[in-house]
Amino acid sequence: MKKINEIKAISIQVGQTFTLSGDIGKFKKGEKVKVKEKKMYGDDIKLVLIDSQGVTDDFYLDKNDDFEQ
Repeated sequence: MKKINEIKAISIQVGQTFTLSGDIGKFKKGEKVKVKEKKMYGDDIKLVLIDSQGVTDDFYLDKNDDFEQ
C-alpha cells in the first residue's frame, strides 16, 4: 500500500501519473491520469491532465496549495 504524502502544486511535474481519490472534471475516482502540460497562469498553475483513453481536462491550481499524493 502506498503512503500518502502531501505535495505542493508547484512541485507537480509533466509526466507524473496520479490515481484519483475522487471524481474531478471529466475523470472518475480510481482512474489514472498523467500530467500532459504544466504552465504558470498568473498566480495559478494550469495543469492539463490526460487519461489512458486520450481524454484531457484543464485544471487551475493555486501554486501554494498542498495536495495528497
